[in-house]
Amino acid sequence: MLDDIRAGRDTAVTVTVKAPDKIESQMQTIDASLSFYYDNGTQLTGGSASGSVNVLSTVTKDTKDEETIASPTPIVILSKYNYGGSSVAAGSSTNLSFSFTNTSKTIKIENVMVTVTGGQDLMLNGSTNTFYFESVAASGSKTVTVPMKAAQLISASAQGVQIAVTYEYVDQNARKSGNATLSLSVPLYQPDRFELSEPKTSYTGYVGEETSLTIDYVNKGKSAISNVEATISGDIDSPTPYQRVGTIDGGKNGTIAFAVTPQLEGENQVKIVITYEDSNGNTKERVFEATVEAMAYEPSDPGMDDPGMIDPEPQSTFPWKYVIIAAVAALIVLLIVLRIRKKKAKQKAEQALWDKWDEEEIAEEKKEAADAAAKETAATGAEEQNK
Repeated sequence: MLDDIRAGRDTAVTVTVKAPDKIESQMQTIDASLSFYYDNGTQLTGGSASGSVNVLSTVTKDTKDEETIASPTPIVILSKYNYGGSSVAAGSSTNLSFSFTNTSKTIKIENVMVTVTGGQDLMLNGSTNTFYFESVAASGSKTVTVPMKAAQLISASAQGVQIAVTYEYVDQNARKSGNATLSLSVPLYQPDRFELSEPKTSYTGYVGEETSLTIDYVNKGKSAISNVEATISGDIDSPTPYQRVGTIDGGKNGTIAFAVTPQLEGENQVKIVITYEDSNGNTKERVFEATVEAMAYEPSDPGMDDPGMIDPEPQSTFPWKYVIIAAVAALIVLLIVLRIRKKKAKQKAEQALWDKWDEEEIAEEKKEAADAAAKETAATGAEEQNK
């Protein structure tokens, strides 16, 4: 209850307010209402008025909601890897080593399972593809080494390797699971096993006379090489200074031959350049230096056609004639002796055979005489008994 307020005057009212425990809005409003009586000149008349006051307030933070916000999920990344060099040769073995990292700064991961998968051109070599780790600390890393082997004949210049990681972690007293799929690429190459021999000439000829210069080749690799070309230059003339061999399949061999005509007496310097593309698409070049020897051409002397101009050959003083006659005679004597010995051996063998037959015949005759005598004796004894 306020006292009377004279016309043209004002008065102040002090109100004590208390904020609630939780203020959700920054702007708060206080409402006020006023009832009064006034003299209208005739009698007292009742009246009323209302209004509001806006109070700027501070919003209360909900600490309970902040406590329920989950920590960031641990993420696993591939931090580094190595495969033993800049690339891996087809058919060779290597160790693939890689490290993975737990990026969380507060939460460790547990029950970590790593699975490695190769491809057609790069396969595991005598090893399991799964690896287990009990835990990885926050911001920690683990390293895995996998023996691998490249195929003998590769189909691409690089092979992808897939790495799958599954794990668990605890956040706000609750166990959760996570996973990551990582990948890396290993460059591969087919070794160049294209072999070329040193250039060879057929023979030493004369200046201006055509000869040949050859190079043998063999592709010991598993895959083909292509765009094989050969050029020759130097102190020679050739009808085919450029040759295109084309494609040489794995395991094939052959010869590159140049017909060359030396232009200088003595050694003619020659340069042979062979270019090709290996199975990896790289252009290779082989350069060979060689010499072709040639003699100066000497025309024959027309006077040499006259038989009278031919100098008689010097007579030999060694008695070759008698030596040859003596050797022939000795050979004839040797043949005669061998023939006589052979004839005697044959006669001796025949005589031994006849002697054997004679002994068998005499033994047979003796046996027959003994049998006859026995029979006669038996007959005589029987006659005497009968008498």
